[in-house]
Amino acid sequence: MSITITPLHDDLGTCIRSDGETPLLALDPTTLLDRLRTTGVVLLQNFRASPDEFKQLSGQLSTNFMPYRGGAIPRAQVGNDSTVLAVTGSHLRYAVSLHGEMYYTKQRPSVIWFYCAVPAAEAGETTVADGELFYARLQPETRSLFASQDLVYWRTYPDGVWQRVYQTDDLDELARICAENEIEFELEAATRSLTTRSTRSAISTSRYTQNPVFINNILPLLDGIVGETTSYVRLADGSEIPTTVATELRSLAEELTIPIAWQPGDLLLIDNTRWLHGRHAYTDAKRDIHVRLGDIVA
Repeated sequence: MSITITPLHDDLGTCIRSDGETPLLALDPTTLLDRLRTTGVVLLQNFRASPDEFKQLSGQLSTNFMPYRGGAIPRAQVGNDSTVLAVTGSHLRYAVSLHGEMYYTKQRPSVIWFYCAVPAAEAGETTVADGELFYARLQPETRSLFASQDLVYWRTYPDGVWQRVYQTDDLDELARICAENEIEFELEAATRSLTTRSTRSAISTSRYTQNPVFINNILPLLDGIVGETTSYVRLADGSEIPTTVATELRSLAEELTIPIAWQPGDLLLIDNTRWLHGRHAYTDAKRDIHVRLGDIVA
């Protein structure tokens, strides 16, 4: 039994590939965590892992698994475990622009675990990009803009949608969730639609390298990926993201994107304090990717 460890792409990330005989749970946890901390993304390929092995490994190396609340689209639970979720909009099949997971909330996972049960017949790759490299490639004036102004995310949910997104119809519970995440909200009395407003920085710091990182949820909103909501992003002064900046961000995203071509039983670990992720569009209905959101065991 043996494994091969190589960069995921050029000198970025890590790919740990099994010879087909080495089982997933035989991996050395120290090696896996060291690679995640130093390179930020780890693809576990050709281990042919089962859903139970995915849960076992992620449960061994992570804690504080969290629900998905406050996004544009509710996520379905997979099986009887509330911490194993279907990916966003899995039934909708559209492309998702690069973003950090739940960067519109205060409470967000530090690690994302993906598992491929069934890949798309064609396309449907998960995409990743190094937020440190993204930040380094920004124009100086763009870095200055985001250093001087936070982002404000606005979402309006129709009645019936916000209850699924926040997993409650109790207004006191909604208020508690929003307060914990520093989200302002207003419920429109006549229609019972919910509008939320959250202010966040476009720039963060990598948990392990302590380098500045461009990681946020700008691109999906600029590209109109808003699910069942009316959503948009503005600068803190109320102005729109300048067209030149939006063009720069899209160009960099295209340049830095690394596609992950899924095979059944593959896993992908992402440091959500450093790497952005998204996906390419696909057309078939069989693609089945699971996700767990949590924190790495110290």
